[in-house]
Order: sequence, then structure tokens, then C-alpha cells
Amino acid sequence: MLEDIKISKEIYYYSDNQKRADLMKTNFYRYYNALKNENEKIFFKMGSNHLAKGMNLETNIYDIGNAVYELSQKNKTKFSNIYLMVRYTEEKGVITDDMEETNNQNPKVFSKLYAKDKWVLVDLTSLRLKMRYDNTLTPDTYKIIEKYDYVLVSPEVLK
Repeated sequence: MLEDIKISKEIYYYSDNQKRADLMKTNFYRYYNALKNENEKIFFKMGSNHLAKGMNLETNIYDIGNAVYELSQKNKTKFSNIYLMVRYTEEKGVITDDMEETNNQNPKVFSKLYAKDKWVLVDLTSLRLKMRYDNTLTPDTYKIIEKYDYVLVSPEVLK
């Protein structure tokens, strides 16, 4: 337990994203290797940024999502990941619309799909087959389409 605390301190004190990704992979594989039935389905929730195929969009390292994706390829099983986004955030009573921001966090093409009363799910796997890199979409949109299978637009206001 002391070793885990030491690792956590290094990760958060030094912002060591590589060590953080390595720890997530180590913990995942420990649980994965302990499964009794090799056909069990695995579902886990974490920040969507960690679940990207290929390199993490923020840290530019191969994160847990890529490791699990490659494991699914090795095992000839299925893998799906979801990019969860919110359009509106509230901080100190002020609501911010990500779509109106100059330095937006999410591709505006997905923010436009926002619906106040319902969740919106976009299947990117079907888009990927038809997609052309013809610059009709923004670079951040292409990255999301390449790295995720679905985009889920939340009706919630993130606080």
C-alpha cells in the first residue's frame, strides 16, 4: 500500500502522465489475468481521453484505451469506446457554452447536436467508412472520429 501511495504521489506531484498510464494498464491487466472465464465481458468507465485508440489526445502517450483496444485485436474480440462530451459548464454561477468559446474543448460539429431534453449518441464507426480527409471538417473532429467509436452528447450542465 505504501508503494501505491508513493506512485500516486509521483504521478500527481510531477504530473507524470506516462507513469499514470502505466499504472492504469498494470491494474487492468492484474484484474484481467485473474478472470475465471476468458469470455467474460469487461466494462469500465474512466475519462474518455484515456480511452482513445492510438495516442491520448491531451498527453500524446499510448494510454489504457489503446492497450485494451490492442488486447481485443489479439483476442479477436470486440472493443468500443465512447467520447462523452458536455456542451455547457457552470462555474461560480456562470454558464459557459463550449461551442461559443474560442478555445473550445469539443468539436463544434458535435456540440451542434446538443439537445436540452435528451442524450444524443453518434455512431462514428459508420462515418469512418465514408469519411474523406477533404478538410470539410475541423482537425479536432477528424481526431475524434479516428480515435472513438461513439460520441455521446450529454444534456447536462457540468458543474
